[in-house]
Amino acid sequence: MPDEAPAGGHSLYFWDGYIKLFYVRRFTNNVNRRMKRILYENLVGKSRTSLKENNDYPENKIVIITTIIDKLKRSLYNQSKEN
Repeated sequence: MPDEAPAGGHSLYFWDGYIKLFYVRRFTNNVNRRMKRILYENLVGKSRTSLKENNDYPENKIVIITTIIDKLKRSLYNQSKEN
C-alpha cells in the first residue's frame, strides 16, 4: 500500500483505514472485556486468604491481560495497514 493516497481517491483511502482501525479496536475491546469478566467470575467465589495462599493476585492478571490486548491491537493494526 503506498504511503500517499492516489489522486482523487483520498477520501476512500481515508475511510478504508478508519474502518479497519474501528474493527480492530472493537474486536480487541470485546476480547479485553471477556477476559476480565472470566477473571472476575473466577475470583468471586474465592476468599482473600485462599488468594494470598496461592499467590493469586488479581492485579497481576489484569496487567497481563492489558499487555496481551495491547500486543494484539498493535499486531492486528499493523496487519490491516499491510493489506
